Amino acid sequence: MLLSPTTDYFLAHGYNRFAIVEPLTIQFWLDTSALSFVPASLWGIHRVTGIMLCAAHFIEMEWLQTAQTSGSATSIAAGGGGGSLAAQQDDFQLTTWGRRFSFLRNGLINGSISPLADETFAGLPTFGIGFVI
Repeated sequence: MLLSPTTDYFLAHGYNRFAIVEPLTIQFWLDTSALSFVPASLWGIHRVTGIMLCAAHFIEMEWLQTAQTSGSATSIAAGGGGGSLAAQQDDFQLTTWGRRFSFLRNGLINGSISPLADETFAGLPTFGIGFVI
């Protein structure tokens, strides 16, 4: 059983904007997402998609927090006040990836999305209209 997708799989399936990220960092977030946020018992066929959305959220949050920290350091150096980080990394509403992850997770929890493949399933779950962005 696939524990988590590989970095190459992640980058080749819609997440190529993260190609500049160190591959070990991507794999860390894929593995962390698989082990801590995307249980197979809930996610079913959507598990790989959930893992990749969750990992993308955490990578994006690292970028946002790095940018915010840099901005605070510049402000302090210029004599202004420092700021605190705006949110925790697990606040899934702060990134598009996190909102998509939450939409899918909530649908699986409330039963509006099935964790099982139907006869029209072609191998990879796809997203259509319906995400709150």
